Amino acid sequence: MGEKAVPSPSRRRVKRSCPSCGPEPGGEEKKGRGNPISVQLFPPELVEHIISFLPVRDVVALGQTCHYFHEVCDAEGVWRRICRRLSPRLREQGSGVRPWKRAAILNYTKGLYFQAFGGRRRCLSKSVAPLLAHGYRRFLPTKDHVFILDYTGTLFFLKNALVSSTLGQIQWKRACRYVVLCRGAKDFASDPRCDTVYRKYLYVLATREQPAVVGTTGSRACDCVEVYLQSSGQRVFKMTFHHSMSFKQIVLVGQENQRALLLLTEEGKIYSLVVNETQLDQPRSYTVQLALRKVSRCLPHLRVTRMASNQSSTLYITDQGGVYFEVHTPGVYRDLFGTLQAFDPLDQQMPLALSLPAKILFCALGYNHLGLVDEFGRIFMQGNNRYGQLGTGDKMDRGEPTQNPLLTP
Repeated sequence: MGEKAVPSPSRRRVKRSCPSCGPEPGGEEKKGRGNPISVQLFPPELVEHIISFLPVRDVVALGQTCHYFHEVCDAEGVWRRICRRLSPRLREQGSGVRPWKRAAILNYTKGLYFQAFGGRRRCLSKSVAPLLAHGYRRFLPTKDHVFILDYTGTLFFLKNALVSSTLGQIQWKRACRYVVLCRGAKDFASDPRCDTVYRKYLYVLATREQPAVVGTTGSRACDCVEVYLQSSGQRVFKMTFHHSMSFKQIVLVGQENQRALLLLTEEGKIYSLVVNETQLDQPRSYTVQLALRKVSRCLPHLRVTRMASNQSSTLYITDQGGVYFEVHTPGVYRDLFGTLQAFDPLDQQMPLALSLPAKILFCALGYNHLGLVDEFGRIFMQGNNRYGQLGTGDKMDRGEPTQNPLLTP
């Protein structure tokens, strides 16, 4: 007792310091102990190679320690190696440059879970994750299966199947197997109604190489719409457009016997065509007419960037944040605006402008109500509020966009 602990002479005290800033003040090594080794003495390629073996979470944490490691951990070479380790089949983009950091984090953080809202078991269950998927861009559940589109344009078909459980019992499991439905997809859509029973067909907007015609050399990339049966993934219909037309989004509106396909071009124009969905399973060839939608014909200065649709209404968001509406039935019009004063049953494609205080970025469209998100994160609701679905705390209908104080940050 009373004796002081004497440090062992063989134990050296190590001082931690940023390799780019040098040793800490007053932390110079004593004479005879040699010079400290800095990580900056290693070749940059070697440091990047070593760091690329770390998990993504550790690379991000290491980049927050000091200025030197922030630059090293942010290098494209590090994230290119990490991304190729996570997704070996991921290729470079056409320009030869890819945001590798975003791609690596996108694949590291992806996951797919299902939440059951009915039955006895309402727990969260993990679904099969397509190993070839480069993130999850969009997904759509149908009556029997689930479709997922990744950021490289690959559309996956997740199937339900009978599998054996850990207890040896045979049970029906949702989305436990997957196949690649098609590649080169830009967007896809199905029946806009919320009930999955109506989603019989899947419309896929894709790019396909067309063989060269007589008198020309080489093939051309053309956009097309391919229609698949959601139950089996079998393609039943295909329509190809002229190579001069390039589309980026597709939405559906209307009933099965007069289904309208709205196609948004890269220039912000909207074209539409009508198909009879009840005859798609009959093997025959016919021609459909592609026409410019009235919102692009009457307002040619507008550049639409996003569309949303429902069974009897369509919403457009422009590059300036404006919102325009098409309502095709008087009942939905009354629910949305509270009056039939400006409704014209003979001109249902006439776009109606909504008055908003700020630029709108996102939207969600229900059967008789809608939600909008502006550039400041504020949420605006409009339409029927009979069951309190607008989230305003009451059951009063809103005939114009009303800010929701309960959901706004």
